[in-house]
Amino acid sequence: MAGDSKRLFETFNLVATTLGAIFLGLATAFVVGAAYNERFEGNSLPIWQITSGAALLVGVACGALLFRRRKKETGGTTVGIATDDLFYVPDSSISVWLKPTDGSTEQIRRATSDIPILLIANLKGGVAKTMLSANIAAYFSTRQEAPKKVTLIDLDYQGSLSKMIQRDLPLLSNGESAEFTVACSVESLFDRDLSDSDCLLRAETDFEEFKSFRFYSCDYGFDDFEVIRQFEWLAGIEKHDVRFLLRERLLSEEFQKNSDIIIIDTGPRLTLGSVNAIAAATHVFVPTTTDTRSLEATRTFLARLANLKFGPEQVEDGDPIAPNLKVIGAISTIVSGGSAAEESNSRLERTLEQALYTEDRLGALLPPRPLFFPTRLRKAGPIFDTAQTSIPFWSSNNRKPFKEIGEELESRLIHDCFTNF
Repeated sequence: MAGDSKRLFETFNLVATTLGAIFLGLATAFVVGAAYNERFEGNSLPIWQITSGAALLVGVACGALLFRRRKKETGGTTVGIATDDLFYVPDSSISVWLKPTDGSTEQIRRATSDIPILLIANLKGGVAKTMLSANIAAYFSTRQEAPKKVTLIDLDYQGSLSKMIQRDLPLLSNGESAEFTVACSVESLFDRDLSDSDCLLRAETDFEEFKSFRFYSCDYGFDDFEVIRQFEWLAGIEKHDVRFLLRERLLSEEFQKNSDIIIIDTGPRLTLGSVNAIAAATHVFVPTTTDTRSLEATRTFLARLANLKFGPEQVEDGDPIAPNLKVIGAISTIVSGGSAAEESNSRLERTLEQALYTEDRLGALLPPRPLFFPTRLRKAGPIFDTAQTSIPFWSSNNRKPFKEIGEELESRLIHDCFTNF
């Protein structure tokens, strides 16, 4: 109800401001006309008409002052990031996933992971989530000092990550490109009839460049799988809580001892796969471009993560599904070069941080400042061109930014809780 009241008040403000602008024109014309009429025509207007015109002018002036104060409170920018309705959830996209849990899932919901499970996600598409997932996995799995055992999971039914990783499969004997088998599909991670050891063996491991690496692929059939499993659960056909299927799998002894880090790529939507990833992850890494729409999507995404971690006030009798989740940081991607662009990017990053860190409820979700990584991915240069045909990290010319990102991730993970990582 609080969110509805705020939205109603904001709508009233918009209407009042518009009417104020109209009345301003009318009042100005009214007063000027009155003065002209008295000065040149010698006719005096009734005092109530003059008083009404003056009152209109005063009202418009007050409205302008209130508008200026509101602009100052939101940072005086055009980014449109306000904090008063940060946790307002306008539809059922969150509440449907916050149904009360039963005793059978309480243990796994509260369990902790011994290894970092890193989710790379945002509700905005086109911010280089897949690019980061592939190259961060490449960095950790091929480090010169102590390479990590990496499990990489594609949960976006568009399969962009799968297509990128597929290029690293060895060529077939006839010279044609290899393809992922059905066995290594990400759906196996959600199959409760499959043992953890069998599921681990289904991952694709035969790669040219990747070492100590497991991958679960995804394609367009996964969207049907998500819808069916969600419907069966909401309709009561599926008795087992489908929100924690991936968490149960990744926190199993088999996956924990055979992985040093698990990295998950998801699509820009809160479907079954993404919600399972949020419930399973220890940390979220948020890429965003520094434009108004992406920053607003990032703000909305972080607010929804907080709702999934704590449970929103608007939903009664609901349980949070990711009580241990934290944000590891954010990164600006596809940015322009040049000093002016750098200054603008830094300003917009600070604006978003200011809006987020003023909300006390995000304190247990966000990392200590700064939220944004110092490295930014530039749109100009060979990185995004290389991504059309291979994984950029394999090229020495493209390695530096991903190495910096990987090192910053490692530093933050160690500082947070994974001291042995």
